[in-house]
Amino acid sequence: MENLTSIEFLDRLQEKEISNIYMQYSDLTGHEFKDVVIKNSKFFFVVFRRCIFKNVIFENCEFFFCAFGYTDSENLTFRHCKMEYSGFTEAMMKDCKFISTSLSWHSFINTTPGFELRNCTQFNIFRKTEDIYPLIDKGMEELQPILNEMDFETRHNVMALLEVLKRNTKLDKEINFNFTKTEKPGAYESCKKNYSMFDSLIDSAVAAYGTKPAYKTGKSAYEAKSEYKK
Repeated sequence: MENLTSIEFLDRLQEKEISNIYMQYSDLTGHEFKDVVIKNSKFFFVVFRRCIFKNVIFENCEFFFCAFGYTDSENLTFRHCKMEYSGFTEAMMKDCKFISTSLSWHSFINTTPGFELRNCTQFNIFRKTEDIYPLIDKGMEELQPILNEMDFETRHNVMALLEVLKRNTKLDKEINFNFTKTEKPGAYESCKKNYSMFDSLIDSAVAAYGTKPAYKTGKSAYEAKSEYKK
């Protein structure tokens, strides 16, 4: 499996069919994907936010902590894929399909209804922000068996990010968010903030271990952080 940078991946899109690639800690924010098939590939901590997908097929691909939030997709298909800790929060979708795909800890929060799930395995799918409250603890705890399957360096990197996330959220117990649902004013915004912790982990991984966003003008949130050296 070929390990590609963001720029190398974008250059390959003109081939119309891409297979057996591996991408990690990559920011592809705001790019357009059109008339391409991507097969037998893996995406690990990859940001696709605000991308445009048109006539795109992902087949037999794996996604781990990938952010598709705020994307605009038409005729986007995931076939025989596996998606964990990822999602399409606030995404616009038209004639999109998930076929025989495994979705675990996946967000369809405020996603437009222009997609169908066909013969999919679903585990902890979030369709509204309130769904997150009782499951935050469990979601983080269930990362452990996934971490155990990673190589030492990758496992070390993700665990380091979890520690930062824990400190930033002022946790007093190991990976214990202890959130409860409340009807008090501001509960919705609090829930949105808590869900963003998963996205924050993706952002932190790209910032700490990735490369600069490909072919972009101006500075992204990652580049603006002076403590991260590219």
